[in-house]
Amino acid sequence: MKFCHFQGWALRIYLAVVSIMVLTAMIYCLVEAVRVNLPVLTLLMCNMTLSSIVGIVLVKWYRQDLLSDDKLWYLLLLGMLIIFQCITADVFVEHAKELYKGSSFPATDAPTLHSTTPTPTPTTGHANLTRLSALQWH
Repeated sequence: MKFCHFQGWALRIYLAVVSIMVLTAMIYCLVEAVRVNLPVLTLLMCNMTLSSIVGIVLVKWYRQDLLSDDKLWYLLLLGMLIIFQCITADVFVEHAKELYKGSSFPATDAPTLHSTTPTPTPTTGHANLTRLSALQWH
């Protein structure tokens, strides 16, 4: 057996806490991405999914004795990093909701043809035009 009975239960509880954190953060990102119409939040969900897959593979390797017993600290560190990632993702979602409240996705706020755009002054436009025409004729 890789670890004593108490460590086995502690590790299972730790993995359960990490799993619950990841699931709640992923669901929260997905729900808010659809509700607020911010597709960037789905990228957070994909990032957490990839991090979780790495964690699942490492736990599987640890249980199959492909990782040595002294690598348990690495699994615990990875779990803490995933928990930190979930917390920061939730904070980012809250700030993104407040920042883009009442507007559409920021990339769609570009000026349109009907918006007022500044026109060049006649002197700068004329000077550029004469320079361009002088270059074309020579």
